[in-house]
Amino acid sequence: MPKAAKDARIVLFHDGEVESRNLSLRILYMNMNLLAIAYKLLLVYWLKAVRMFNVVQEDKDQRFNICCF
Repeated sequence: MPKAAKDARIVLFHDGEVESRNLSLRILYMNMNLLAIAYKLLLVYWLKAVRMFNVVQEDKDQRFNICCF
């Protein structure tokens, strides 16, 4: 096999390896972004739920105070 053809095959192999690695990193970053978005949404809804629970508790406390008078 001529040296030029052998070198070209090696370059193609290395290009494919780099491209495969870039694709893996892209998929990893995409998954990390999706996890970050899911975590933010979970945090927002959890905070809303806590706030709603606190409002309900305050309403119960106010009703209890009104009943005590």
